[in-house]
Amino acid sequence: VSVVFPAGWPIESTKNGASATSPDSNATLELELAMDQFGLEPRDYLQRKIGVIRLENGRDIRVEGRPGYTGIATVPTPYGLRRARVAVVFEPTRQTAYIFTGSGRYDENEIAQDDQFLRSVYTVNRMTANQARRVSPQQIRVVKARETTSIDSLAARSPLKNFKREQIRLINGLYPDGEPQPGQWVKTVR
Repeated sequence: VSVVFPAGWPIESTKNGASATSPDSNATLELELAMDQFGLEPRDYLQRKIGVIRLENGRDIRVEGRPGYTGIATVPTPYGLRRARVAVVFEPTRQTAYIFTGSGRYDENEIAQDDQFLRSVYTVNRMTANQARRVSPQQIRVVKARETTSIDSLAARSPLKNFKREQIRLINGLYPDGEPQPGQWVKTVR
């Protein structure tokens, strides 16, 4: 599946989806993927999933033929308990639900980035063959350490985003401060 997040918002992978944060860090759009047996209407599913009874300004939606529902609810967000745009889009053939929560640091009455949040919800679509070819998952490769191989040199070439040195040490059993020895087989992330 593909989703278009607001332009210029850095995207991070999360345990069950992805999250995009505005450049000023004042708004966040979270996407959670849930593999579920449906049996509920999108509205009922969304209320049950996010744990709210009352959805304001709620309405049924269709995204590329997929059923869904959206509304405003007071929910936990990265900024604390806030009013947020919430939405669900079902992918019945895969028994998957795409759950969106869009919130802002200062959103107590109005949802400042609501238009951008809704635009992203309406972009849920099947990934094209061309898009699928461009997606390259990270892979673990094993290399033989040389005299010049260090955790810093491995981290410099790694696509990991955060804590590169620590993660490379961890997968090699060198945490917290070990270094590879010449001739040792070392796992790298590519």
